[in-house]
Amino acid sequence: MRFLINYRLVVLAIVVGLCIYGSNYIPIAMQPNNDLEVWFDKSDPILEAYYDFQKEFGNDRIITLAFKETGGVLTPACIKKIKRIEEGLEQLEGIDRVLSIVNVKDFRKLTKDQTISYQFTSWFNEGLDTITPALKREIENSSLYENRLINKKGDVTILVIHFESFGLVHDKMDKIIPRIKSICNKELGEDNFHLGGADIIDFGLNELSRRDFIKFTGLSYLVMFILIALFYRRTMYLILAFLIAFTTIWLTFSIYGFFGNGLNIFTVMTPTIVIVISLMVSMHIFNEFENSNTNEYDNQEEKAVNCLKKIVSPCFYAALTTMIGFLSLLTSSTAVIKEFGWLSAVGCFLAFVMAFIWSAVLLPYVNIEGEKANRSHNLGQAVSNFSSFILEKSSVFNFLSIFISIVAILGIMNINIDMDPIGFFPKDHFVAKDHQFMEDNWGDYYPIDIVLQTENESQINNIAIINAMINFDAQIVENNLARNTFSYVKVLERFAEVRYNQDLKKILLNPMLNKYFLKSFNRLVANESDILISEDQKKARITVTGSIQSVRALEGSIMEMNKISDEVFNNTTSLQVAGYPALFVKIMNTSFDSMKSSLIMALLLVFIIMLLLLRNFKIAIIAIIVNIFPVIIMLGFLGFSSINLDLATCTIAAIILGIAIDDTIHILYRYQREKREGLSVESALKITHFHIGRVVVLTSLLLFVGFSILLLASLKTVFYFGLLSIISVIAVFYGDIILLTLLLKKWK
Repeated sequence: MRFLINYRLVVLAIVVGLCIYGSNYIPIAMQPNNDLEVWFDKSDPILEAYYDFQKEFGNDRIITLAFKETGGVLTPACIKKIKRIEEGLEQLEGIDRVLSIVNVKDFRKLTKDQTISYQFTSWFNEGLDTITPALKREIENSSLYENRLINKKGDVTILVIHFESFGLVHDKMDKIIPRIKSICNKELGEDNFHLGGADIIDFGLNELSRRDFIKFTGLSYLVMFILIALFYRRTMYLILAFLIAFTTIWLTFSIYGFFGNGLNIFTVMTPTIVIVISLMVSMHIFNEFENSNTNEYDNQEEKAVNCLKKIVSPCFYAALTTMIGFLSLLTSSTAVIKEFGWLSAVGCFLAFVMAFIWSAVLLPYVNIEGEKANRSHNLGQAVSNFSSFILEKSSVFNFLSIFISIVAILGIMNINIDMDPIGFFPKDHFVAKDHQFMEDNWGDYYPIDIVLQTENESQINNIAIINAMINFDAQIVENNLARNTFSYVKVLERFAEVRYNQDLKKILLNPMLNKYFLKSFNRLVANESDILISEDQKKARITVTGSIQSVRALEGSIMEMNKISDEVFNNTTSLQVAGYPALFVKIMNTSFDSMKSSLIMALLLVFIIMLLLLRNFKIAIIAIIVNIFPVIIMLGFLGFSSINLDLATCTIAAIILGIAIDDTIHILYRYQREKREGLSVESALKITHFHIGRVVVLTSLLLFVGFSILLLASLKTVFYFGLLSIISVIAVFYGDIILLTLLLKKWK
């Protein structure tokens, strides 16, 4: 510490230089990115399978644009409007094509000079001035239009916007969607169109992440100023706390941007967490400095050196255990959870380092002039008196602790693991409102891509497989697993209807006719851009249009589809869900395992750290019991509430363990110091609580208020993270003041 104070200006210059250099990377870190692909490690097999699917069948990244036309969609004015929207959208960088009723192709029977021919083309190639009743009937009766691009009433239509297959990065998407809205505003008017799809969800998450980051950072600083001002009423402490928090956050996000990372729904919480941790370290330093007797030292510099020497060890171990809580998230198989873990761990480390650097610089200038911190002693005395009361009524508090724990364990048994992507958003957000409009006026619109692959040498155009695909499609709809399906077979069925006015199954029963039929069909659709069959003819893409479901509901639907597939294909093919939904299910299925693995890892490492610090096996066990208690309480509350264990809430257990141990370390460190003086358990606890009690109360209040800021989040999952953290903080305080006192008395 003497070295740090002697060379504090040099160290300070290095910190300032790093902050200036890091400013180059802050804009990168501030760019939100909630794209589903970044949630996976690049080497993850399911992500590789997703890219393989895109290479073989084209991109599944689409946005559904829907609007309602009171006078009906099939009018010249509306068709021209759709045409203008389509042309405007296709000029945007990043958009590959737009599918609409204007350009979708259908089979047409043409007669010229008494010669009948068939084409696969758009009905609107010849012009848009008139729509005859016959043309209207053709479109309304075509399965390639009706219920796919236009509803049965004919007053709602959708345009399917397809994005480029590769190279569409998230920052480009954030530019494209506002331009899509601008084009639609011009043609349809604001609020008269609605957008849906995975990319709209990503865009909405990015928007809310950016908004919440600014909100959380600003409010966290404001709360910091207010609390420090109320707690200590010293201007220098206020300046010191601000500089510690500011440089910690600045350097943390500089490192984040240096590695090319951007904000997501997890890391948007990091500023609040880092500011709270920075203040906790600061307050322990302030508390030790306040409790030091000025008369024992020649000057303020000596007092600062001695204060920092005394507090560095418990602060270091507290920071280390908090880092462990976050670093345990690296055991997760979800990339963004790992990212959140290492970023917050870096923030914890920097909070410790910055606290001691800035304290070495400014603490010598804090002049208490021998005054006693009466407020500190009064609060410390109150906590000390309360600990004596706990020991007197130990049987009551023992019963209460056991009862609370049992109730919480019962709650844990009711935990529901699930995630609803629309549930991320408040009801008044445009993503939620547009989704509701489309569900009410169009119906299910979310595409789920399935890849059907033959298991032997058979090809998809095998008669038996085509018949099985017809049955598969029918059963999917009959079992309410989808609104409709679109595949190679759907196009075949339409051709059979136009060419022969017959059901496809009947044509396939005629050996002489079906070969000619399939040959004619393949000739007409040979060069179409919609890729429905792989090049080797052994895979088919089936797009099932269903609702945006929670992960568990989606997983149930997939299981039902697999069951139907086994029945109708008689194990001659395999079925695999591809595209975004497959990634979505994989993420959720790993969340609970991530929670268990990270919690076990954190418990093990924290126990080792406690052994190294306290050098007492029994007290290390007590520390673990005290700090697993708030985790049990939080999980019990989760089970009894309607909150699901999802991607955000599954990270809390390990994080709370890491944060909760902070005050426990300071209490036990001081307790052992008093015990070495030969004091009894009761006396050691009274003195410990007298000196440490105030800071435990203040840090608990700080955590409570800090996590309360998350209740203002626009994202519901962040709101729940904040709520569960508050419950945990209350349980942490109970554990440190009540449960720890009881256990130390019991196992003395």
